[in-house]
Amino acid sequence: MKATLFKIVFGTLLTAILLGCHGDSSTGVIVRGRVDDGTATSPLAGARCLYLNSSRRLLAQTTANPSGEFVIRVPPDVSGFVGCYPDQYPNLVLITYLGTMGAAEGETLPPEGLEEVSPRTTVVANIIAQTTPPDPQARKEELLAQLAAEEPDMTALAGAATELFNQMLDAQITDEDFSDINGETVDDSPADAPDNGGVEGDAGDGSVFSPLVDATCAFDGSFLGDYALDDLFLNGTLELPNLQPIAAELGSDPSLPGAFRRYFPYGIQPLVGGQPLRTMTDGSGRYFLEVPPDTEGFVSCALQRDLSISTFIEPRPPGVILTDQNVLPPTELFTKLILPQLAEQDRQPTEANFFDDIGALGEINGPVQVDTILGSDGQLVVDTDGETCDLLVESAQAGGIQYVAAGAVSFYASALFKALLIETRGLPTATYGSILGNVLRRTDPATGLPNAVVLPQDLVAGGVPEDRATVLATALTACIQAGIVDLVGRALLIRMVWAGRLRLQVVEGVSGNPLPNAHVEVTGDFKAMENGGSGCPGQGDAIELEDGRIVCKTNGEGRVTFVLLGTTSLDFTPVMVSVTSADASQAAQVAAAIVPPATVDITIMTSPAL
Repeated sequence: MKATLFKIVFGTLLTAILLGCHGDSSTGVIVRGRVDDGTATSPLAGARCLYLNSSRRLLAQTTANPSGEFVIRVPPDVSGFVGCYPDQYPNLVLITYLGTMGAAEGETLPPEGLEEVSPRTTVVANIIAQTTPPDPQARKEELLAQLAAEEPDMTALAGAATELFNQMLDAQITDEDFSDINGETVDDSPADAPDNGGVEGDAGDGSVFSPLVDATCAFDGSFLGDYALDDLFLNGTLELPNLQPIAAELGSDPSLPGAFRRYFPYGIQPLVGGQPLRTMTDGSGRYFLEVPPDTEGFVSCALQRDLSISTFIEPRPPGVILTDQNVLPPTELFTKLILPQLAEQDRQPTEANFFDDIGALGEINGPVQVDTILGSDGQLVVDTDGETCDLLVESAQAGGIQYVAAGAVSFYASALFKALLIETRGLPTATYGSILGNVLRRTDPATGLPNAVVLPQDLVAGGVPEDRATVLATALTACIQAGIVDLVGRALLIRMVWAGRLRLQVVEGVSGNPLPNAHVEVTGDFKAMENGGSGCPGQGDAIELEDGRIVCKTNGEGRVTFVLLGTTSLDFTPVMVSVTSADASQAAQVAAAIVPPATVDITIMTSPAL
């Protein structure tokens, strides 16, 4: 994407021009500006313009004239933002930071020329809002100077924002906000009373309680980004569903995520009372965030941006504090690699299943031990026995692990995170979540089967020096695979990324009673596993078993569990489930999916067979 830089228009507003604008008062500081879409000569005629203070309270509003020029009167000694949006498009607000500190009643700002409101000033204003610098005006001038000097990262962000805004305007997209300020959601009413609710928990690295002290924890509504700008900057392309009509034409820019991390070190969080939803962990690794009620999202914690780990937060009732929302490497595994594949109604129950499945590995003081000793070549992830890592449980039973595939990937996640946390000494080029996904999805070129090998390039991408990465990758792979084999057996390296559990409860539709001894057939693109792999756990062998088809029988409570082996690592496999009661009087057929290594629960209600 090429940046199209808007040039600030200097000059004096004519009286006739000012008559075309509708200010709200004859008092206050006079702010004169011009709103533009960022292209060479494209003012936003008739745009609605607002002034909000730093707490997001609406203080003044006006309308731009046909040349996009406006005048608005705001109180002196306030810090805030001018926001303008095209008429009928309150979701497409362009903003600029503007403070009136030190200005007197009747004084005009800027003293010469016009205040620019454009896509590029929106980038600058978002940086100020998200990083809260001590002197916002000085930071604004510094960032605008970087744009004038064509600093590559700022130029890339400004150019992408300009193209995105114009694409959204041309496509008349009204169901996605361009940035955090929305023209319909601000008003001049007092702020609502404090909710007094939120989420709290501990953040740790997954080893024997090693809390993340003084880590930054933030709330996001979506990992795709909460706003269009966030989505584009975070991913280098558009991934939000409502933006797909323009995604192909906008294309992708691989330089954007790096530029985004540089200028938005904490990302773009929703603003509440003008402040981003983030906090710091205390000396015990605990955090508390006043997240909005009735809103699902994610809490991410990090000592450094690219080593962020996160957890999924379900919507909370007003006034309620959700406790034990712990942030660990296994929770990052769930939120980044499993949850995006789940239907919305399956997110909360599958998350609960996941923590039940991994037992103590999901606790903040869980049993993963990854110590370090100082060798002649620097720190190495080994313990005092000379082994590269140990599990502090002797078996899956001792660790309360209910589903060993989920336990295996959780151990992998913690060991890899610990290694990166210790060994990162340079600037990472990839996030921990993406590195984990690359490792767990890796296959053996000769066989096509998963092998989950840590390669030196994975660690280099995480900021580990190249010479250290070569040594560490071999030791870390051996460490993790040995730990998994000791815990759950050699076959798990394949099963942990290909196998998912599907638990069914079959009930008779009219009475709601469980249907015991019902035949349940599952068909799809999955592989058969012998020796109880794909069978009906706790219920003997499957009645029939072959690639793509398995038949089992419900137990006395109408329940049956399948462990099915897909053909792609950490990817859902759609299946069809057909049920027939023991007397053939009841039947049902539903579409479902297995999502390795999660456990998905489905209730099937039958109806009279035809």
